[in-house]
Amino acid sequence: MKRIISTVIILMMCFTVFIVIPQPTEGYTDHVPIRIKNNYEFSIKGFPGNGTQLNPWIIEGFDINGISKGDCIFIGNTTDHFIIRDCYLHQASGIDSLYYGNVGLYLYNTENGVIENNNISSNYNGAGIEVYFSNNITITNNSITSNNKDGISMTNSNYIQIIQNTISSNGVDDGERGDHGIMAQGNHNIIKLNNIAESSGNGIKVIGYDNIIENNTFVNNEFSIYLISANNNTIKNNIASDYRSQGIKLEGSDDNLIAGNTVEHIDIVASHSNIVSSHPAPIQISIKNSNSNEIKNNDISDNDFGNGLSISNSDLTIIERNIINSNRYYGVSLQSSDRCSILDNEISNNTWYGISLILSDGAAIMNNVISDNLCGMVLSFSNATNTMNNVFSGNLEGPTDDDFDGDGIGDTSDPDDDNDGFKDIWEEYLGTDPRDGDRHPRDSDGDRTPDGDEINSQDWMDTDDDNDGVIDSLDALPLNPDEDTDSDGDGIGNNKDTDDDNDGILDFEDPDPYNAPASSNGSNTALIVICIILAIVVLILVLKKQKIV
Repeated sequence: MKRIISTVIILMMCFTVFIVIPQPTEGYTDHVPIRIKNNYEFSIKGFPGNGTQLNPWIIEGFDINGISKGDCIFIGNTTDHFIIRDCYLHQASGIDSLYYGNVGLYLYNTENGVIENNNISSNYNGAGIEVYFSNNITITNNSITSNNKDGISMTNSNYIQIIQNTISSNGVDDGERGDHGIMAQGNHNIIKLNNIAESSGNGIKVIGYDNIIENNTFVNNEFSIYLISANNNTIKNNIASDYRSQGIKLEGSDDNLIAGNTVEHIDIVASHSNIVSSHPAPIQISIKNSNSNEIKNNDISDNDFGNGLSISNSDLTIIERNIINSNRYYGVSLQSSDRCSILDNEISNNTWYGISLILSDGAAIMNNVISDNLCGMVLSFSNATNTMNNVFSGNLEGPTDDDFDGDGIGDTSDPDDDNDGFKDIWEEYLGTDPRDGDRHPRDSDGDRTPDGDEINSQDWMDTDDDNDGVIDSLDALPLNPDEDTDSDGDGIGNNKDTDDDNDGILDFEDPDPYNAPASSNGSNTALIVICIILAIVVLILVLKKQKIV
């Protein structure tokens, strides 16, 4: 029902777009194409005004056919204030160079202009309006339709305001290029309250920073809004019906605020630290190769195709306070995305899983209500998941019984009720509480396998408690990772023991430091030395006695 109502509203807007397009009426004055190349030429060509803010130059009321003339109006290298209004600019063609764009209106290196209430259409070889290296231009209440390229094309132009224009059926889809309703390359621009429809490419393409895109209506463009290499922009409260492709796409674009738009798709690729918030259903959000994005307060529901929220190869994503209901496959799908947070969401009535994690480590899944899905939550090859205070109910599979640790697996089938990394059967065998995550069996090497008993009587017990590469049965000190041998059995490993055979002689003085009996020969050696000395003394005394005699 939501989709039907949304479609009816969008179609009414689309109809409105086309019925408000003004057509040429009597009252225009035919005029040859106009070229203003500096401030002085406004006066030379007889336009009223003096170029000040209070008395700008006025170009108005002209019907200008630009066929074979390059541009209908060219304004270049000016700083004076000017207004172009109530003109019909059409059929520009014939000259293609830097200074001739084959466009209805070409603003080149100029500033301080107002473009209002013009009909700029059917320019055969170029855009409706070209704004090139220009600043402080206001474009408002114009009808810009059926031009060969972009409706409005901006290149390196700043502080441009594009407000309340009807921009439709621009660009040629020749299979090689797609032209846009508005091509906005520049900074500090405001684009709002425009109706943009039937572009061969995107509704608005943005390259630049600190732009505001708000309250625009889009019908049947490739992307409603496409940001590429665009940072710190605000995209809010736009309405789109774009069945040809995604609604809003970000590529290589960081630190943007995307809020309150009525679109069916948001696609984020290689873009970081963006905030996506407050979007109504139906909407589908996809994030790829992007880190530290925040998805908050959205109604991600009623998608007939695919998942509600799909995240792949994207770390540190925060998914918070969303409604994620009635999607064709999964409510939330994370693949190869680490340290993501899924907090305080309502996830229900999804055809398959409420939450699915595959190869995604370190997730925090807390305080969610997960109900009436085929399966509440599935964690596949995903480690160090912190699940707390989730409420599961009515899921056909998964946690339909008590779930002590809130990991989405009922205690009946959960091998680790307290999620401390030690299986319940291990804890029960070794006498620790399987529902107390702060108490678990001894695990000297921290490998989440219990040390076990002296003989490792169970197959699951750790056979190398200190993880030093020597199994416990061959390790003299099985709880000391720095020692595996104790030659004298004194409880001090050989690496630290300064007298390995405990014979009273330090190892560095002992010719055989690991063999105490061999070391005791040292006393025999000393005795022999004493005997030799005594023999020598006796011999000397005997010789002296003989000499005396």
